[in-house]
Amino acid sequence: MADSFATDVKNEIAHADNAHACCVAAEIAGFVRACGSVTISASHGGLAGAGAKSTGMGLKLATENAAIARRYKSMISDKYGIDMRLMVGEAAAGRRSRVYILSAPAGAKTDAMLTETGAIYVSGGERRIAS
Repeated sequence: MADSFATDVKNEIAHADNAHACCVAAEIAGFVRACGSVTISASHGGLAGAGAKSTGMGLKLATENAAIARRYKSMISDKYGIDMRLMVGEAAAGRRSRVYILSAPAGAKTDAMLTETGAIYVSGGERRIAS
């Protein structure tokens, strides 16, 4: 059975080389915008002090292509120093493939990545999710 056009493109992307840091940042930004969802979590303690509550933004990225998941896990780790967690799950009903979910915990490194990729921005001193 022949691969679909989308599968062919994803496989080509998974094996492409990016020589320039700006190209890596742009590619990650595109993947975050196309396949990502920003998660908001509350944690206790931390920099805000004992017992204080702070809110952080994490990131989840989903793809049905294992090579793409490996590529972006590696790229994000190299560029931002974030150790993305890779989970494998079943795809939606009626689909035969698996879904690969990359997740980044809330924290300063994830905030920096989300800001640089345009997924979040600061307005009036508050972080906001871009639409």
